Amino acid sequence: MESTLFHPLHGLAGADEMRETEQNRKMSSDRLGGRTLSPRQVAQALGVSESTLKRSADRHELHVFRTSGGHRRISYDEALRFARQRGLPVLQPEVLGLHVAPPAHAAPGNGCESLADHLSELLMDDQLDAARALLLNAFAGGTPIAELCDGPIRECLRRFGEYWDCNGDAGICIEHAATDLMTQALNRMRSAMQPHPDAPTPPVAVGGSPTDDPYSLPSLMASTVMTDCGYRGINLGTHTPLFALRDAVPRYRPRVVWLASSGCGAHPDPEELEALAEAAAEAGAALLVGGRGFEAAPPRLSAPHAYLPTMVDLARAARALRYAQAEGTGD
Repeated sequence: MESTLFHPLHGLAGADEMRETEQNRKMSSDRLGGRTLSPRQVAQALGVSESTLKRSADRHELHVFRTSGGHRRISYDEALRFARQRGLPVLQPEVLGLHVAPPAHAAPGNGCESLADHLSELLMDDQLDAARALLLNAFAGGTPIAELCDGPIRECLRRFGEYWDCNGDAGICIEHAATDLMTQALNRMRSAMQPHPDAPTPPVAVGGSPTDDPYSLPSLMASTVMTDCGYRGINLGTHTPLFALRDAVPRYRPRVVWLASSGCGAHPDPEELEALAEAAAEAGAALLVGGRGFEAAPPRLSAPHAYLPTMVDLARAARALRYAQAEGTGD
């Protein structure tokens, strides 16, 4: 069963005169696949005025593109990102592609414990659209990704793992459906946090789970947390040999390398882990590791490398590293 990556249990594009180039317009249209919204739709969904959106676009706080007919359009993910940045409640989730609104008593402001209870209830009742909307509304409302991973996502997976243990094969479909739902939600969050093509290139973070580790959520969580911390997260996924992670260092030139080990048959070799740490250090990157596979014997790593037991720890370390590296380079 999957759980939190670094948890010990388991481890309007500006003023009118500013126009995008033909290339950027085509790139936006291709990337969005035609799924866009008008400023009026976004304003209604977030409970703000169209003039507020226009001012935000003029300040480059909201990214829009123009159709061939000159009409402003906003992507679903950009609307979701803007809501999160401003801390705006999503009053009409269905407009943003969230399908249905979650129950009012499951609002993000009630805390992650309440979110876990309601998320579990929705998943047990097979209300998958509502469960996805619940997570994405919490994201849009500003809940940090790391807190969602350490809180409701981890707790739900723990509960479904116990349900599986107690009910045998009857619990498999519920746990698998929950995993797929959370994968969809995390990927939607990652997509909503991608930088605008005109924004400065973010630092890279790359990682995965070791050979014989079949669980996909932990490394996906790490990648989503790194994206939330301002990195470009490159997730190599499950069954990633440590030599492949070493090869990824010169290829992607990351500032952070992560390794998630669920402990389910995956026990990284200490010598290979040391070699990975050396390769990261030579490239000026930090190796951050976590998960149940390291719980019994946490590796002894010298700064800036570290063993981190939770996703909140990962986020804190990632932000500190980015700040320190920016200070060192004068960025």
